[in-house]
Amino acid sequence: MTHATTRTHDTSRERDDDPGDGDALLAPAPSTTAQGEGARLARAALSLAAGLAVLILVFANLDRVAGWAAEHGTMWVYLGLFLVMSIAGRLFWWGTDTLTAHAVTAEADR
Repeated sequence: MTHATTRTHDTSRERDDDPGDGDALLAPAPSTTAQGEGARLARAALSLAAGLAVLILVFANLDRVAGWAAEHGTMWVYLGLFLVMSIAGRLFWWGTDTLTAHAVTAEADR
């Protein structure tokens, strides 16, 4: 048994609610107010600082990782290290990208 579907919208133009690709769903919604933009920039600055602090902390303790691996198990220590570094790196780069994009658009608006 086959099922026929019909389209109810015009396919010659894009729908407003169609996100296009999957990455658009992961991006934060654009801020519409100055207060929302300020809060977003504050979150970006905190994210950059927190990510950088964790990355520095991990790099400062890299010489202890082999001992932790011997004591607690290689797989768990390196899995934890990968997870922490991934999250810290993502926080750092999201904050950096957000603040850089704001600086570039602010400079272009002048």
